[in-house]
Amino acid sequence: CDTCIRQHEGEGKQRDVGRLDDMVRQCESTLLFNDVWDRTVKRSETDTVSCLSRIWCVYEVFSTVRAGNELVMMFPEAERRRFLEALVEDGSAAQDALALVDVETAESFDPADKERIMGEVEEVGGAAKVNEVVIAALHDALVRVAILAAEEDVAS
Repeated sequence: CDTCIRQHEGEGKQRDVGRLDDMVRQCESTLLFNDVWDRTVKRSETDTVSCLSRIWCVYEVFSTVRAGNELVMMFPEAERRRFLEALVEDGSAAQDALALVDVETAESFDPADKERIMGEVEEVGGAAKVNEVVIAALHDALVRVAILAAEEDVAS
């Protein structure tokens, strides 16, 4: 199953937004393709950050967990190697990066989208609960990346 939300204001976008939870529920899994594994917040205007700095992505991870679906994380190969090397150097590197994921500070191009999502966040128990669920799901997805890498290493 695949889906995307129209990014321009209008009736189509509103319909897509209203159906996000239903669309996620219909899928068996959500694929999170993450350009950078450890930069979840912007430190400067020119900083490259992961999709986890955007509120829609954080909320979609939450919706995936709420639907009982699997979250699968993938990286470009160079980033995957950088992630695995960081784990070898510092076992807590992933937890440190994930601790910065925060639905309240996540950005949105459209302020109305952020307001809409934060309203949903409050309805399901607040930002602390959403952050806890999202960070746990991301942690599990990263663990699966590391396990798969170890299995590939053993097989080769």
